[in-house]
Amino acid sequence: MQIDARGVFTGFIIAPAIGAAVAVFGMMIHFVMTDPAGAELTVGELMPLAISIWFSALMFAYPAGLAFIALWLVLKATGLGSLASWVGGGLAGFAAMGAYLHRLHGGSVSSALAGGQDISTLTLSQLPATFALPLIGAGSGIIAALLFAIFARR
Repeated sequence: MQIDARGVFTGFIIAPAIGAAVAVFGMMIHFVMTDPAGAELTVGELMPLAISIWFSALMFAYPAGLAFIALWLVLKATGLGSLASWVGGGLAGFAAMGAYLHRLHGGSVSSALAGGQDISTLTLSQLPATFALPLIGAGSGIIAALLFAIFARR
């Protein structure tokens, strides 16, 4: 399969922005479902918040996009091209969400990934919901990577 340099550039411009939008959409759903104050907000009140978060997310999406392209090229070169989008996108999205949460919550990386909570104090039943946002980041990274792959093909 050939790689189109113009498509790589176009994919790099568009895919991280779309991936960030998907991540913010997932974050808004998570916010509304888990926070009683979020459940009371109307769509008109959530939209400005979502747009503001999307602009913040772009600061993390594009550096993650650069890391994704490097990983994508390495996986393509090693013959693992079919996994390049899945693995690279998932890792880049997870890392971008982790960096975003770390900036938002501060502290250690593990507490940032757990929503500002100390992981050692959580019960096993609390862990899946705690890691929902990093998993949303990984999923949105995969969606962005698949979109990128469409642009990068000839």
